[in-house]
Amino acid sequence: MKGLQYKTTIFVLISMTAGNNVLNNVISEMQNVESQTCSVESFEESNFVCNVPVENGVIQNKGICELLRSEEIIKTMYCYHGYLYISNTKQQGRFKRATVEQMTAMTKAGSGVGTAFSPLGGVIGGALGFFACIFFCKDSEPEKIINKPPSITCGSPQPSDSIFAEPLTTSAAVTWDDPSYTDPEGDSVSINGGEPPSGSLFEHGYHIISYTATDVNGNMAVCSFGFRVTVNYCRESLYVKNGFAVCDPGDKIYGSICQIHCNDGYQLTSDSVSTKTCEGTSFSSGKIECERKKCALPVPPCNGNYTCTNDLYEYDSVCYPKCNGGYETEMSRYLKCNGESWDGINTILACEDAEPPEFVNCPTSIIRYADRGSDAATNVTWNEPIIIDNSELGQACGDKTKPVLKQVEGLTPGSAFSEGFHLIKYEATDGNGLTAFCSFNVIIETISCDPLMPSDKFLISRCPTGYTYGSSCSFYCFLSYILKGNESVSCELDKSGKHGIWAWANDTESFCEKLMCPELPAPSNGALACSTVLGNQICTMACNERFQTPLKPPSEFVCNDEQEWINGMPPNCTKRRNPNIMVKPGELIYFYSGDCSDTTVQQGIKEHFINVMEDLAYNRNWTNICPTFCNISDVTVTCGPTTGRRRRDSVDRYLKRLFIRSTNEITLTFSLTMAWVDEGDYWANDDEIVAVSEILEEMSTNGDFIYNGLSPATVAFSFSSMGCEEGSIPDYYTETCCK
Repeated sequence: MKGLQYKTTIFVLISMTAGNNVLNNVISEMQNVESQTCSVESFEESNFVCNVPVENGVIQNKGICELLRSEEIIKTMYCYHGYLYISNTKQQGRFKRATVEQMTAMTKAGSGVGTAFSPLGGVIGGALGFFACIFFCKDSEPEKIINKPPSITCGSPQPSDSIFAEPLTTSAAVTWDDPSYTDPEGDSVSINGGEPPSGSLFEHGYHIISYTATDVNGNMAVCSFGFRVTVNYCRESLYVKNGFAVCDPGDKIYGSICQIHCNDGYQLTSDSVSTKTCEGTSFSSGKIECERKKCALPVPPCNGNYTCTNDLYEYDSVCYPKCNGGYETEMSRYLKCNGESWDGINTILACEDAEPPEFVNCPTSIIRYADRGSDAATNVTWNEPIIIDNSELGQACGDKTKPVLKQVEGLTPGSAFSEGFHLIKYEATDGNGLTAFCSFNVIIETISCDPLMPSDKFLISRCPTGYTYGSSCSFYCFLSYILKGNESVSCELDKSGKHGIWAWANDTESFCEKLMCPELPAPSNGALACSTVLGNQICTMACNERFQTPLKPPSEFVCNDEQEWINGMPPNCTKRRNPNIMVKPGELIYFYSGDCSDTTVQQGIKEHFINVMEDLAYNRNWTNICPTFCNISDVTVTCGPTTGRRRRDSVDRYLKRLFIRSTNEITLTFSLTMAWVDEGDYWANDDEIVAVSEILEEMSTNGDFIYNGLSPATVAFSFSSMGCEEGSIPDYYTETCCK
């Protein structure tokens, strides 16, 4: 037995003891201290030999494992209380191994010495004891020879590592040679693995075959190889427009055959194939196209044809009957192509005549003129209408009777027609009983001249027979004017023969000679407007703004037959004058049971009324009531019946009630005057003075006019009047004062 030769020296151990990265070089891993186990999971399992079982990559406390890294390197691992101690050594020949008891004793002794210094010293001391035992402990047993594992070489799959399944199959048979193996020591070797065996069927996918060679010492060697089995499919879509494909098998595996079918009403074109085969990953070549089936050209109905939804008469095409002009049929019926023939062909009815005869020269309205001196026209003629009918040109599938023409209304050609409208009507009927009418009017007009309107307005015409062609009119003059020209004129035709004109001798109209009055002088501050519309010269006058005519001037100035102006010369215009005041008469009526002629009573009533009005003017500010200047004047008191001035109806009824209880009445009359408001007219001033009078009525109601226990029945007012300066009188038309 050969001894071991070590390159590792005591110097290395001394260096480690000196703390030169002792833990980094000696202690590979510290774990599971509490469980007293060590993990060897990170080391390769092949050629890995332990003196204790390895469970889930963990060895128990005091377990020793050896790992052959190469033919010259041995890795020795020792588990002590959860710490794994590892040593790499080189060998030549065989290895003389220390026993477990020796390693345990040396490691424990080193750990005890180190613990005396520190816990870390215990770890380092244990490591030094472990390595010292590896180098110096002697096994009392004979040296063991390290057995090398066998070697194994796998064969190759046939035909290659990429194998394709046969058509219509989903697997392939794969064969390979058995593996070859040897053992370095020449020991017997058992072979395991190789499942499934060579020649088996393999489905689509990648497969790995492994073999394990194990010698008598349990050393193992492994070999493996892989191959891919491919099952081809046609993945592309087999699209058939207006059709479909049915494949067998349906998954379109390599070798599948697909039958091509078309939808109802469709068929394969002549250059299309009826089947497609999956050739690996794609289908076989060839065109696949479905086209619509077609029907034959339908036989058209009599006097008609068809309008179809498809000009090629393909499947599902619909054809509706279409009749020729003037014909019709039931349009709800139709034909439909079923791909072979037309459904409904026997239901289509023939087109029947639906158009009545046609007039090709129906006359338009005929206009004729009445004869001269007559209101009728003789020998009025026209051409009889001509008719045609579509049935004469159509197919012989209906009645071919010729249409009949007759006049059904109006006078016949050549008759005499009176003035006005005359309806002429013809009727045409064909063999199917369809009727057409031709209507027109014969219009007889009388030619007339325009109403005679002589340019001389004083020339009077008389036309006893009117203004029609051949009529005549006579003339005379207005007043005593003298006629000049023809005494009559007649209505004749113009050059066109369609219009009437008045035939004046020498194309000169008659006229009346007129005699004129001398010219009137215009009024100062005014003007004259003259006219001869009524025959004689007539003038009216008007004044300029801010001026007016004298009171009641003549309305017009007329020139008579003796060439004299009636009403003389126009007066001059004077400056316009507004009224000075507005006057509203009023009265107070007292009913008195004593002697009303008592002057003392009358005077007392008068003075009391004046005092009340003065108090109103001065103490109660009359100016705030009256818009301009107001005054009470012409105050008188009388005894006896009322004056007869207008009173309101309500006042009259009240007076009657008082009169029943009284014997006499005392009347106080007065005039309420107000300065004229220049900015307003009569009614505006009247509104102002009425407002003031209503104040006096309110004062009477309040008892302001009670005298010595004598209360007036009421206060009443008459119409308002305009007051003008002396020498002028009011003109209510112009609301001014005129002299």
